[in-house]
Amino acid sequence: MNFVENLLARLFPNRSAVPILEETLLRSAKEQEAFEAWSKSERLKWLQSEVELAYHTKRQNEPNTFIEVHLFDTLPAQGFALTYHQDLSAAEFQYFFDFLKEKILLLKNQNLPYQLYTSQRRIEDLKTYVKTTEKHYLKPTFSGNFEKMHQLYGNILIEYIKINDKPSFIRLLANRFSDRNYEKPLPFDDLLYHLFH
Repeated sequence: MNFVENLLARLFPNRSAVPILEETLLRSAKEQEAFEAWSKSERLKWLQSEVELAYHTKRQNEPNTFIEVHLFDTLPAQGFALTYHQDLSAAEFQYFFDFLKEKILLLKNQNLPYQLYTSQRRIEDLKTYVKTTEKHYLKPTFSGNFEKMHQLYGNILIEYIKINDKPSFIRLLANRFSDRNYEKPLPFDDLLYHLFH
């Protein structure tokens, strides 16, 4: 259970999730056009640098910048979560979620091939609030005949959580394999470099 889910569990005990909707996550042509325009804007560059600064500031145990970051660093997974801030529009927070997926797919240009395994949306009625989870799940593309499979950074899960249709947080986790069939994963800091530059 992550920090935000743990907090929600304490605030709203004895809640039982009732899925209202589970579907493939698709963006309309209009949403894709808006995303493309935003992804070429100075606003994206600014947000990338702010998220990178917030991440490194948090790792050094210094006060957060305006973007609040939570770090995940366990043996099986590494990652971060970004709490929504009112200086961002709901649309650009969603765009940033989709942007992270696109950046991972572009790793193929660095000879680090990933494929999109699934994109889904799930809406749940949790009695006192409605939770919407959008997720992209990406896996390394394995090829060739290796003694051990190269897992790159591991399987990557990106989630965008909304509470009562309002942005809450974005989480990115690199889930790594530790069994002997896989090479050691690449450093998570390298993945961050590719995401923010």
